[in-house]
Amino acid sequence: MRLFICIELEEEQLDVVEKAKERLKIESRKGRFVKSEHTHLTLVFIGEVEDHRLDDVIQAIEKISFKEFQLHMSGLGWFQKRSGKIYWIGFERNEELLRLQKDLQGELKDQGFNLEKREYTPHVTIGRNVKVKEDFNPSTYTELIQGRCTRVKEIVLKKSENQDRKMIHTRLYSKSAKNKSEEERN
Repeated sequence: MRLFICIELEEEQLDVVEKAKERLKIESRKGRFVKSEHTHLTLVFIGEVEDHRLDDVIQAIEKISFKEFQLHMSGLGWFQKRSGKIYWIGFERNEELLRLQKDLQGELKDQGFNLEKREYTPHVTIGRNVKVKEDFNPSTYTELIQGRCTRVKEIVLKKSENQDRKMIHTRLYSKSAKNKSEEERN
């Protein structure tokens, strides 16, 4: 099974992502755009995992402790690929997010998982293999996106699978942030 750990956005931020994606569709000649139900901020892409290793992933997640925190969207960005650009919505630098991602990656590596080595760039993908029209202006997305805030209250382990040529993301496990009363007891 193909696994990843992510943060799901709140409804208001999902609406912002959807508006940005719809605008990008209009301003593109071609591309594959992410379905609303697949919108998330990946923390760690684990990849293909044998079924019996699922408990190892859950154990790694259980070792992580984090408090609720906020993320602020920063704007539209992209990665250049030969087949077109991957467009995404990025987030302002956030030390809690970076620590959470690093801790998860470390625990998974300790469990023997071989993970990507590239630098973590927190983002929500909105389109792949996108080729925009000539008059495209990415700065017009700033007002729509910049400064929008989402609260991180949990992390989610998901399975990604292709069923009848349709991508399905299934929640397998989640872990909530510690709240203040739990903090005070510890």
